[in-house]
Amino acid sequence: MYRFKQPVEETSLMVEVAIFEFLPTRENPEGVAYRLQLYERESGGTVLRYDFEPGKDHHRHLRGSEVPYEWHGIDQLLADFRRDVELVKAGKL
Repeated sequence: MYRFKQPVEETSLMVEVAIFEFLPTRENPEGVAYRLQLYERESGGTVLRYDFEPGKDHHRHLRGSEVPYEWHGIDQLLADFRRDVELVKAGKL
């Protein structure tokens, strides 16, 4: 299990990451569950979230929209999330 929560410097945003690994199942052949979220500290409103839900598979939420996310492992997931956090901070996403 990997878990942390921290404020994003120079913003009103907070990052929360939780990743759990387990034996693969039929519903989850990768054997991983995760929630990586960027949200407003004051309101708690989600700005960006990557997560996995049985029946919905891997997906990404961005400012109210939801799109599928192509799974390429935990390292790539973290890299994609970090990239998107930086793009949000820069006002480009």
